[in-house]
Amino acid sequence: MIHMPDFSLFLTHRHVPLIFTFLLLFFYLFLFLILIFNSKYLFFIGYLVHFVHTEPRTHP
Repeated sequence: MIHMPDFSLFLTHRHVPLIFTFLLLFFYLFLFLILIFNSKYLFFIGYLVHFVHTEPRTHP
């Protein structure tokens, strides 16, 4: 029998709740981005990002 102690330890270790926490965090971040893109702030954020990316180019 081939034993995988690293994998079994990983499944029973405290890193698994950490992974689910990150997945939940990314899920809420995704919902937040949807709310942002569906709101009027999309234009403000787009203008802000455009200004940030183009402002350094105007200074040689």
